[in-house]
Amino acid sequence: MRIILHFAIFFISLSCLSCKSVKIQQKSTPASIDTLSLKNWMLQKGGIFTSVINHRNDLRVQIRYTHVARTSEGFPVFTEYSFAADSTEYFYPASTVKFPIAVLALEEAGKLSPYGIDRNSMMITEAADEWQSVVYNEPGSKNGWPSIANYVEKIFLVSDNDAFNRLYEFLGRDRINQLLEEKGYHHSQITHRLSVSRTLEQHAQVNPIRFLDSNGTELFSLPARTSTGELKSSSVFVGNGYLENGELIAKPFDFSYKNKFALDDLHRFMQAVILPAAVPAQARLNVKEEDRQFLLKAMSAYTHESEMPLYSHLHKPDSVQKCFAAAAGVGHHFPNFKVYSKSGGAYGVLTEVAYIHDQYNQVEYFLSATIYCNSDGIINDDKYDYGELG
Repeated sequence: MRIILHFAIFFISLSCLSCKSVKIQQKSTPASIDTLSLKNWMLQKGGIFTSVINHRNDLRVQIRYTHVARTSEGFPVFTEYSFAADSTEYFYPASTVKFPIAVLALEEAGKLSPYGIDRNSMMITEAADEWQSVVYNEPGSKNGWPSIANYVEKIFLVSDNDAFNRLYEFLGRDRINQLLEEKGYHHSQITHRLSVSRTLEQHAQVNPIRFLDSNGTELFSLPARTSTGELKSSSVFVGNGYLENGELIAKPFDFSYKNKFALDDLHRFMQAVILPAAVPAQARLNVKEEDRQFLLKAMSAYTHESEMPLYSHLHKPDSVQKCFAAAAGVGHHFPNFKVYSKSGGAYGVLTEVAYIHDQYNQVEYFLSATIYCNSDGIINDDKYDYGELG
């Protein structure tokens, strides 16, 4: 946890410094600060930061940091910093992809309001093939039925893989990637469900969906659909080898058709959710304000704060839910330090995207980072350096 600890404390101090030095600009266009300035700050800090710089290629480190200043009218103005941020450099985004999918699901659900549907409507997932699974009830919800709201909460409270899969099936792969492309997230693509063994062709097929009212009357339905859009392919191979069915395969692991979400896209997506007025019109999300407020509450909540009976008794470590906040020592016991975030770790890659608001000192910023924590270079051996390095 050493790198996260130092980064978190460093960015808190950098934010306070920025508050004194950044000139307020009367415009919404982000000011551009060369990567060199952030690198120089890291070099001045020395210690572990020097090690990160010296091993940046092995660690595949990327950092995006945005200081937020306010005009006299309260309008947010961004000043951008980055270190080694490269939208063409692939890393496996793991559970961080659940964040944009949750947002897009709320956006699409809002378009179904003419049918009497909202985020709390009962959403039944059927099966069109024997390998598909169904969902008729949800023990973790207050009313016992599955809904988009329920799945969004599960994504942020316990990073539930099945919740992501159900929203993926609601949206469909083609629609997800169409929306991402339309909003300007050109270096990202969702291709598959999470933690289920399926072929790429099966991931293209999504289940039938039915929305019901509280009496069981059908309001709207979606048939089984098959995505036909061509996937953007790039040749991506990582590691020295990988385990498959207990056997070591002595060649790099193929990520060519795995989910991808560039760190810059994740970072800008977070900005669009938190401060929509400050981002270009094309990138804005068409989420109803009441749904956005619900989303913000879910994004900032700790597990034990849940209103869902199945999770309200859980106290997941802050370091699992919100890495930056926990490492800086400002977790759930600091109510004035709000963190809206999504983290993810898989295949040795640890990533978090966050908006952090120190309400007491009136400091706010966006921070996103990813790092490769796999010193032996073997994928799927579950011997990753998340705790020691990440």
